[in-house]
Amino acid sequence: MRRVLASFFAPLLVTGAAFAQSWFATGVIAYAPGSGAAPGHRSPQSALGEPARMTGYPGSIETVTPFQPAYRPDQVVSIGAGGHLTLELGSTATDDPGHRFGIDLIVYGNAFFTDMIAGTGTPLLCAGEGGRIEVSADGVTWMLVPERMADGPLPTMGWMDAGPYDASEGQVPTDPLRATDPAITEQSLEGMSYADVVAAYDGGAGGVGVDLASTGLASARFVRISHPAGQPGSPEIDAVAVVPPAADPADLDGSGFVDAGDIGSLLVLFGGGGPEGDLDGSGTVDAGDIGAMLLRFS
Repeated sequence: MRRVLASFFAPLLVTGAAFAQSWFATGVIAYAPGSGAAPGHRSPQSALGEPARMTGYPGSIETVTPFQPAYRPDQVVSIGAGGHLTLELGSTATDDPGHRFGIDLIVYGNAFFTDMIAGTGTPLLCAGEGGRIEVSADGVTWMLVPERMADGPLPTMGWMDAGPYDASEGQVPTDPLRATDPAITEQSLEGMSYADVVAAYDGGAGGVGVDLASTGLASARFVRISHPAGQPGSPEIDAVAVVPPAADPADLDGSGFVDAGDIGSLLVLFGGGGPEGDLDGSGTVDAGDIGAMLLRFS
């Protein structure tokens, strides 16, 4: 029976692999660098995928922390005054009050803290360069995210167990899909020890949180970052993340999606007594659970 089911679902497994989703930006719709955009940082593809955890070059490697931002050309793209960057998200962001702190999207730039006491990782000022954030459901009608700048607090933190100026990977990565409390500001962090800064991030990677409710949109598939002409500075963007919904019991492989990998996991469990994979509560992993999974299939 399991072999028959595997044969039946083989086309779906292939299709699912071909159209895998992502919680990060996956496509560049448009990019036009403005005045002051860094000449070596004009590849918009640098803003796709996850935010960087390590930066630098051989002989000068740095851990990404709120005091050491990502800066390689393949990690951040520079916008410039009068410039803009439009990205398509790999998944639709939804306005969900149940999201942590109500945050539905997170924008990662390369802002950083200046150090109040050199070498200690004690925040003083946040060196960010602004940037307007707009969101759209269809790529045509755009809504401004109020009171948020793309390249600003909170600077990205790659690891929970790395020091502020480390040069090697930590063992405990932060979660770039976990929203950090938007009530945390550079003023509230000023003068804190680095250990207290890590605790304040609470496992998240920082970034600029966006609540879609502030825009009036129920969902968004596109994000546009721009910087008004004549404004000083040039925002740099590393990544844009979609905050995922609460875990679905059909997401058996923990990918964040109900997809081809979960069908494979269900086939392995088929015929067993659960509870894993028993999505319909019948007490057995059977055809009813396959139907329940297909209803949730991404």
